[in-house]
Amino acid sequence: MTSHEIVDAFLRAFAARDYAAVGELAAAGASIDTHDDDGWTALMRAVMLDDATVASVMLDAGASPEVRCRRPVEQDDTDDAELLAQLGMTVAATPSDEAPEGGATPVLRASTASRASTALMIAAEAGRVATVEVLLEHGADAEAEDRQGDTALTHAIIAGRSEVVERLVAAVDVDARLGGGATALETAIKAGQTDVVRTLLAAGARVDTDASGLGLETPLYHAVSGGRGEIVDIFLAAGAKANAMMLRQAVSRGHAEITRRLLESGVAPESTLLLDAIEAGHADIARTLVAHGANLDRSGLSQRTPLAAALEGGFPDLALAILAAGADPEAVAEASKPVLMRHDAGRPPLHLAAMTGALDMVEALLERGVDIDRQIDVRDVVPGIDELLTERSEAGDPIELHEEGATALMLAAGAGHLSIAERLLAEGANAALLDARGDSALFRAVRAGHDPIATLLQASNDGDDGFAESRLVGAVDDGEIGAVRAALADGADPCSVVREEPSPDAPKGDDVPVLVLASRLGFADAVTALLEEGADPDQPSRPSGRTALFAAAAAGHLGVVERLLAAGAAVDEVGRTADGHRTALMMAAIGDHGAIVTRLAEAGAELGRVDEDGRSALALAREHEAETATQHLAWVGAALEVEEASTAVIDLDEDAPAGDQQESGDDVSWWVGADTADEARSR
Repeated sequence: MTSHEIVDAFLRAFAARDYAAVGELAAAGASIDTHDDDGWTALMRAVMLDDATVASVMLDAGASPEVRCRRPVEQDDTDDAELLAQLGMTVAATPSDEAPEGGATPVLRASTASRASTALMIAAEAGRVATVEVLLEHGADAEAEDRQGDTALTHAIIAGRSEVVERLVAAVDVDARLGGGATALETAIKAGQTDVVRTLLAAGARVDTDASGLGLETPLYHAVSGGRGEIVDIFLAAGAKANAMMLRQAVSRGHAEITRRLLESGVAPESTLLLDAIEAGHADIARTLVAHGANLDRSGLSQRTPLAAALEGGFPDLALAILAAGADPEAVAEASKPVLMRHDAGRPPLHLAAMTGALDMVEALLERGVDIDRQIDVRDVVPGIDELLTERSEAGDPIELHEEGATALMLAAGAGHLSIAERLLAEGANAALLDARGDSALFRAVRAGHDPIATLLQASNDGDDGFAESRLVGAVDDGEIGAVRAALADGADPCSVVREEPSPDAPKGDDVPVLVLASRLGFADAVTALLEEGADPDQPSRPSGRTALFAAAAAGHLGVVERLLAAGAAVDEVGRTADGHRTALMMAAIGDHGAIVTRLAEAGAELGRVDEDGRSALALAREHEAETATQHLAWVGAALEVEEASTAVIDLDEDAPAGDQQESGDDVSWWVGADTADEARSR
């Protein structure tokens, strides 16, 4: 007989109470604990048939309850499928951590045999209450573990077999740690088996056990972390103590109902918990925290107040609720150290509301009397920022404070929120104010292409000459020749300047003429229009000294160079760069713009002029491996060695204000052959 036939024969003999057949099988040398081809014994099959009487007879006849399954139950195993079908059972492909719904077909995990389960484990998982009792009565080891470290109790808990759990906990310590290290209660929480939790508590399981020994991993903590709201209620009703850490856990995991229950149980929210909830995107939880007295103004490492976080996070209704609950309408978070400063530090609530389009919030803040013309001042919220700005600037890595000096109106204009701009103007917002870069609200609107707002701001101008200039700069920056001509026609000054942020070439920033801006961008039509309206072709940026010709030559815009030369631009004006002082010819050489090199030489650029390190345009071209420029310089007669020099590259603008000269750091002693500045000037 095959092993499968032996198991089947034993099972049929015991089921028929044919003990003579059992004796014959034993006399023939057949073992009652023989495994069939599927890894099952006759006792295990009796367990699955839920025949406690047959199982008892087998155990009395010597069947061992500790024998293990040998092979996993396969989903396509015909014999097992038929056997389980007879029992009204199915085989699950993977372990289940969820209890079956009431009335659903019982499920046996497909891993049962592969885990080397005993008959007790199989009975426990399948919910065979009577068979479990028989096995326990015959000495089955309730604490035996399978290959995964799970006991029969673990199997019963995961499968949601409350009646089996009730029988098993009578045979073991209900608070003992199972093979996996968790208690029965913790296992039930993880599996979400609410009825099993009730069964364990009724059996005396403690709600204050703690694996960490520090009060950090109690059953209530695990229920909170797992989002088991009903189990949380059960534990709270049983006297479990909630704490702030559990509340933080519920908030961070987005468990809204559990958060509410913990708050109602008396747990007070920590100082930054409201901010944390908002930044995690849990607006509903944030509203609950506000209703339970959370700190409305406390900022965290993100350097935002809850009000600011709600506005920036896209929760305007939540922001209104925070404001209505008493948040400071002018509060701005402070950075403890300059190095921790956010790039957008210092924005008050009104500015954030204007920038994000929260009209209702803007109106609510105005009703509370906030300063409508308040300008962002990072120095108010970042102690020591001046030292950091200086340090970074000197290191050639300046920090850009993008919104320094901005008003709420400027931010609304730049973001395109027309209704908010109208509301702010109606309340008397000053449209003529400029930010730290010299930009107005109109300039921001024009630059961003928000024409309706630009028209609105222009209408509220009241004769302020700065509006036309803002339009002009914005039009040049956008490359719109029609807008450039319109701004000039409206009276914009063609010599107006725009303030640019600090850079390696201009560590303290640069006031750049609009003609220089257009030339640098290669906007030839705008250059022509500006020159026609009287722009000075030699107007330098301050303090860098870079002219329009310098900018066009450096960027390689030959057409612009031609127009500037036609307008009489001086060819040897000097501009400062991060690497030293240069002429337009030197910049063209470094950029390998051969045609521009030739054109400047034809216009009279001095080929032998050198920088403070004694390098001519030709030397710089070779140093930068600019082959085309090197060839063109050779064609126009440039010599590598400069034997005599009657002029030098560093030549201060005698007409420039003394303050500009001093700020630029120019030193006339760099003239070739001069030992002192006075000697250089006397030449």
